[in-house]
Amino acid sequence: ESVVDEIEQLVKTYRIKQIDFFDDNMTLIKKRAEKICDLIVQKNLNINWFIPTGVRADTIDEQLLRKMKRSGCKGVRFAPESGVQRVVTDIIGKNLKLEDVEKAVVLAKKVGIKTAIFFILGLPGETKEDMEQTIKFAYKLRKLGAERFHFSIATPIYGTELYRKAVEEGFLTEGFNDEALARAEPLMETPEFTTEELREIC
Repeated sequence: ESVVDEIEQLVKTYRIKQIDFFDDNMTLIKKRAEKICDLIVQKNLNINWFIPTGVRADTIDEQLLRKMKRSGCKGVRFAPESGVQRVVTDIIGKNLKLEDVEKAVVLAKKVGIKTAIFFILGLPGETKEDMEQTIKFAYKLRKLGAERFHFSIATPIYGTELYRKAVEEGFLTEGFNDEALARAEPLMETPEFTTEELREIC
């Protein structure tokens, strides 16, 4: 109720036409997400809305997607990060099945919501073959209905597990510094790939 009251105030006061929900995972609590959608429809707010931060593919079902569509949702993003289940599970440590991403893309297309997909390339332990498989997985998702794809290079930001591992294993490049971090350049090399190979693949 509070969320939709705020949206209503924006619509009535400023004639806002689009809302972006910057929620860590708007669909994690399905009943809450459905209630927000239902209230937007009940109040006839007539807005377009997006979730640019993405949602977990395994929290989506057709009923929720239909409510999202009816209330004005125009696009969602899913982040499998890799197209290789071993990389998702063992390297990233993300408890997500790639088949759930495929199902979510199919359902979103079915109800008329556009989808974008996030991938990360160049993680320690990932091979060039894994990265090629990720690209093939992106093509598969495109055939299933996904429309946009974002490929990012794994970046060892200070304080993260990735940074710790890169330091321990000696994967950081000589060019690693704050400015290079800001430019999101390839800053790790492993026995599996060089920065040039990673840049070319990405």
